[in-house]
Amino acid sequence: MNRATVSILSALAVLATSSLSSAATVTTVGADTATDANWRNPAVDKPFDADANNVYGTDGFVVFEYTRANFDWSARNVANDLRWLPSYVTSISDNFAYGYRNDPVYGQINDPNKPLPAPPKWNYPGTVASGNIWDFNTVTITRNGNTGPFQLTVFTCYDDSAKGPEQVWVHSSANPADAVRLDLNYATGKTNYVTFAIGAGTDDVTVRVYSGANHLTGLAFDGLTQRPYTGAYAAMVGKDTSTTANWRNPAVNKPNDADKAGCV
Repeated sequence: MNRATVSILSALAVLATSSLSSAATVTTVGADTATDANWRNPAVDKPFDADANNVYGTDGFVVFEYTRANFDWSARNVANDLRWLPSYVTSISDNFAYGYRNDPVYGQINDPNKPLPAPPKWNYPGTVASGNIWDFNTVTITRNGNTGPFQLTVFTCYDDSAKGPEQVWVHSSANPADAVRLDLNYATGKTNYVTFAIGAGTDDVTVRVYSGANHLTGLAFDGLTQRPYTGAYAAMVGKDTSTTANWRNPAVNKPNDADKAGCV
């Protein structure tokens, strides 16, 4: 094997290694203190929403402790989360120790279980994953292989301004020193958001939060391709309790099937 062949093979090995694992660039986009509960309401302007449909979480989202009972302060329970992950994320994990819900003083969010557009009557009491005091908590986002860029929005409905702001640090490399920071304000009866642009890559995206009492409500994922809201989002037609397993069986009547083909 001559020297030129060795050099080519060495270069190919480096390229192969870099394609297996690569850290994305992470940049700050901005802090949103105006949207409040209306993260799913396209009638409310979202100045930092890259896909321009005025909805946070078009690609996917996680709402921590979504089904937790009011005033239930107890161990963090991932089974309470409402999770709709985008295709470019395989899993999300965190090290928060507790969960809580406080209807009277925490901010609210549009209920993501309701169809868009989300009117105010569909607001849902805020819940939080709760963690450390003056120490970091971490959320790890595992990517689905080598994926393209996206926007990540982190939000909280926590109320005690004396314990904030909550520092939100995001990085994609193994080195926390590469993280960039935005701050989430805590305010009684209000939900606040910060948004980051995540570049293409394969490495996990790490969110680290730090405050006098760490509390996060959720994460929202949006693509960078503009797709303005046109009024064409799904609306509820009706509930079908009779089809059971026969969703693809045209011999079984589907009362809400618009094309009347007998298949959903």
